[in-house]
Amino acid sequence: MKPILPCLREKNRYLAYKVNCKEKLEFSEVRKAVQKACFSFMGQLGMARAGVYVMNEWKNNKGIIKVNNKYLNELHASLVFVNKIKGKDVMIESIGVSGILKKTKEKFM
Repeated sequence: MKPILPCLREKNRYLAYKVNCKEKLEFSEVRKAVQKACFSFMGQLGMARAGVYVMNEWKNNKGIIKVNNKYLNELHASLVFVNKIKGKDVMIESIGVSGILKKTKEKFM
C-alpha cells in the first residue's frame, strides 16, 4: 500500500490542559467528563469530524487532547462546560496548543 500524501492527511493540533482541583483526579474520570462535554456541545457528528481523542498523557492533573485543526475553537468552548467530576468542583483550563506532540510534551507538561 502507498502511504497517504501529506496534503491529504488530517492536520492535528495537540491541546495541553490543566484540571484545577484541590485533589488529584484519576485519568479515567477526567477522560469521561471531557468526552461527555464535547459530545453534548458538538454532538455525535461534530465529534466525529473533529476527531477528538483524549490521550493517555496524564501527570499532575495535566493532560493532552488531540483534535483536528479546524475544530480547535469548538474544543475550547466545550471544555468550559466541565464543572464537576465525581462530585468535585473543577475547572479545566487550556495551557497551550501545538502541532507536534513532542513539542507539546516538552513545553507544557
